Amino acid sequence: PDSVQLQNVLETRAKAVLENRCASCHNSQNPQGGIDYITDTASLLYYRLVVPNDPGSSILFQTIQSGEMPPDRPLSQSEVDAINQWITSG
Repeated sequence: PDSVQLQNVLETRAKAVLENRCASCHNSQNPQGGIDYITDTASLLYYRLVVPNDPGSSILFQTIQSGEMPPDRPLSQSEVDAINQWITSG
Protein backbone atom coordinates (compact mmCIF):
# COMPACT_ATOMS: atom_id res chain seq x y z
CA PRO A 1 0.00 0.00 0.00
CA ASP A 2 1.10 3.55 -0.63
CA SER A 3 1.72 6.02 2.17
CA VAL A 4 -1.78 7.55 1.95
CA GLN A 5 -3.39 4.12 2.21
CA LEU A 6 -1.13 3.22 5.13
CA GLN A 7 -1.97 6.49 6.89
CA ASN A 8 -5.68 5.77 6.43
CA VAL A 9 -5.30 2.27 7.88
CA LEU A 10 -3.34 3.58 10.87
CA GLU A 11 -5.86 6.37 11.45
CA THR A 12 -8.76 3.92 11.28
CA ARG A 13 -7.07 1.66 13.85
CA ALA A 14 -6.24 4.57 16.17
CA LYS A 15 -9.74 6.05 15.92
CA ALA A 16 -11.21 2.66 16.78
CA VAL A 17 -9.14 2.64 19.98
CA LEU A 18 -10.19 6.21 20.82
CA GLU A 19 -13.83 5.41 20.08
CA ASN A 20 -13.86 2.16 22.06
CA ARG A 21 -11.70 3.17 25.00
CA CYS A 22 -11.79 6.96 25.34
CA ALA A 23 -15.02 8.38 23.92
CA SER A 24 -17.23 7.20 26.80
CA CYS A 25 -15.53 9.80 29.04
CA HIS A 26 -14.52 12.36 26.43
CA ASN A 27 -17.67 13.29 24.49
CA SER A 28 -20.10 16.20 24.29
CA GLN A 29 -22.37 14.75 27.01
CA ASN A 30 -19.47 13.84 29.31
CA PRO A 31 -16.47 16.08 28.54
CA GLN A 32 -14.03 14.84 31.19
CA GLY A 33 -11.10 17.21 31.55
CA GLY A 34 -12.84 19.57 29.14
CA ILE A 35 -12.13 17.21 26.25
CA ASP A 36 -15.20 16.44 24.17
CA TYR A 37 -13.45 15.96 20.83
CA ILE A 38 -11.36 12.80 21.37
CA THR A 39 -12.30 11.34 17.97
CA ASP A 40 -12.02 14.62 16.03
CA THR A 41 -8.57 14.65 14.44
CA ALA A 42 -8.72 18.36 13.54
CA SER A 43 -9.43 19.31 17.16
CA LEU A 44 -6.75 16.97 18.50
CA LEU A 45 -4.28 18.73 16.21
CA TYR A 46 -5.59 22.23 16.95
CA TYR A 47 -5.35 21.78 20.72
CA ARG A 48 -1.92 20.11 20.31
CA LEU A 49 -3.01 16.87 21.95
CA VAL A 50 -1.53 15.20 18.87
CA VAL A 51 1.69 16.46 17.30
CA PRO A 52 2.16 14.77 13.90
CA ASN A 53 5.30 12.63 13.66
CA ASP A 54 6.07 13.20 17.36
CA PRO A 55 4.32 10.91 19.85
CA GLY A 56 6.69 12.07 22.60
CA SER A 57 5.34 15.62 22.31
CA SER A 58 1.73 14.49 21.93
CA ILE A 59 -0.21 14.88 25.19
CA LEU A 60 -2.65 12.21 24.04
CA PHE A 61 0.12 9.66 23.63
CA GLN A 62 1.94 10.70 26.83
CA THR A 63 -1.16 10.18 28.99
CA ILE A 64 -1.97 6.85 27.34
CA GLN A 65 1.60 5.52 27.48
CA SER A 66 1.99 6.46 31.14
CA GLY A 67 -1.20 4.61 32.03
CA GLU A 68 -2.78 7.83 33.33
CA MET A 69 -5.54 7.39 30.77
CA PRO A 70 -7.84 5.63 30.79
CA PRO A 71 -7.78 5.52 34.58
CA ASP A 72 -9.92 2.42 35.06
CA ARG A 73 -8.19 0.02 32.68
CA PRO A 74 -5.00 1.02 30.82
CA LEU A 75 -4.80 0.36 27.11
CA SER A 76 -3.23 -2.87 25.92
CA GLN A 77 0.18 -2.67 24.29
CA SER A 78 -1.39 -3.18 20.86
CA GLU A 79 -3.78 -0.27 21.51
CA VAL A 80 -0.89 1.97 22.64
CA ASP A 81 1.04 0.86 19.54
CA ALA A 82 -1.91 1.76 17.29
CA ILE A 83 -1.96 5.32 18.67
CA ASN A 84 1.83 5.58 18.44
CA GLN A 85 1.95 4.35 14.84
CA TRP A 86 -0.83 6.74 13.81
CA ILE A 87 0.92 9.76 15.32
CA THR A 88 4.33 8.67 14.02
CA SER A 89 2.94 8.34 10.50
CA GLY A 90 2.06 12.01 10.47
